[in-house]
Amino acid sequence: MYRMNKLMYKDDLKFGNVNECICLNILRKNYGNVLKFSNKYSVFDYYIEDINSNTKINNKRVSVLFELKSRRNNINKFNTQLIGQNKIDKARTLLKKDKNLIIFLLYKLNNELFIYQVDKDKEFQTCRLGNFARGSNAEDLYLIPNELLTKIDINEEDYKEYVKPPTPIKITFD
Repeated sequence: MYRMNKLMYKDDLKFGNVNECICLNILRKNYGNVLKFSNKYSVFDYYIEDINSNTKINNKRVSVLFELKSRRNNINKFNTQLIGQNKIDKARTLLKKDKNLIIFLLYKLNNELFIYQVDKDKEFQTCRLGNFARGSNAEDLYLIPNELLTKIDINEEDYKEYVKPPTPIKITFD
């Protein structure tokens, strides 16, 4: 069981890392100089730096924040998308302190990308779930209704750099 959990974890990590690169590329095309937080424990994945901003995260003054969730399903599989309550709660706290700050949730669902601008006053249904197949503990989550998500157009060019065919293996027989 532990070996399977470790393999699933590694596969999920690779899946997430590839999607982070793809989405960073797409965000830069749509929003300009989007940067990735280097701290893997940061609540948010990407930011737009602004020296005039009142919001400071990881020693960076930011005007826009993005959080990415990558999933292996399409938008129609579920009526809602999951996000940790800690992410929305942190976003609400920051938005209350800085009325000029903008925070987006991104959902990469198979080969589609969706975006939602966080509203500090919007209430969501909650649940408690975990990826038990991978051995994760249950956590408190918000359910973001699909009708709040807006699709971002992406094309094949956005994937080319990150989705490469496997390297052929040469097999020889003695």
